[in-house]
Amino acid sequence: MKFDLTSMKKRTKIILKKLVPTVYLISFIITVIDFGRLVLGMRLMNTNLRVFFVTFTIGLILKELINIGYIQYAINAAREKNGRVKDLVGGFYKNILKNLGVVILKQIILWIGFILLFIPGIIAFYRLRFVYYDLLNENKSISICIKDSLELTKGNCLELFKIDLSFVGWYLLNVVTLGLASVYVRPLTTITYAEYYDYLRAQKQIAK
Repeated sequence: MKFDLTSMKKRTKIILKKLVPTVYLISFIITVIDFGRLVLGMRLMNTNLRVFFVTFTIGLILKELINIGYIQYAINAAREKNGRVKDLVGGFYKNILKNLGVVILKQIILWIGFILLFIPGIIAFYRLRFVYYDLLNENKSISICIKDSLELTKGNCLELFKIDLSFVGWYLLNVVTLGLASVYVRPLTTITYAEYYDYLRAQKQIAK
């Protein structure tokens, strides 16, 4: 069965209506956190480079842990389960050491890819797209999460790229509004990706 992006987007919008106001409250909290990181980063850029680097690294790790919690919320939403605001901090208290390990390893791979050559960095970004999803779906080791994401995205990176392109207008709106539009854009995109993740998992099961 071919992935129907148009139908998935329509379904996502229906899901969003059912999740009001919690879905937008959670998204607003993340937006405020992102804005705070941006302001702090800009203020520290003119200070000691070491302080900036350490602060940036810690901020990035904390952001990714929050992202893990948000993805859990999106997966539950895509599967029509009730999500809660406290899901947002799930990455900090559910398997925290494993979460940290996955976050750090993923960031190292991505940064090496982008520093060495830009194209390998983009490929790594798409191949590791579902690492956090796999981390949350089952009690897997870090290496298995990486392996499963590589297997799920093999041959599907172009499809993922097309999904990203379909949201370009929303991303531009987000830039124009200085991130305010992300309150709506973030759940719209993340739940759609969660649906695509479940679609790929279902296809993998059928292929066995």
